[in-house]
Amino acid sequence: MNAVLEVLTADGWTEVTFTDIEGVQVAAAPGPAGISLTLIGERDTAANQVETGILDVAPRHEALLKNPVPRLESGESVPVALQEQGPESADSSNTLDDT
Repeated sequence: MNAVLEVLTADGWTEVTFTDIEGVQVAAAPGPAGISLTLIGERDTAANQVETGILDVAPRHEALLKNPVPRLESGESVPVALQEQGPESADSSNTLDDT
């Protein structure tokens, strides 16, 4: 399948195109401005497509993801919240549990 996702990066909203993938996984990892998301387009017969530095995925595109974007109770994505508040002032310890 192919998928076009609208994502938020440090430069603003943009589109990321995944081609010939089986699905898209979301992973959260430390980044230069706090936490950021990595989107992984999984492929069975070729290398995975990896997109880094993502702060949020448009809610209307979350149905295309295999797992959810980590969000606070307010609905705000954890990476965006940490950028706004600073990594030291936001407690996201329970939010990132993807088990």
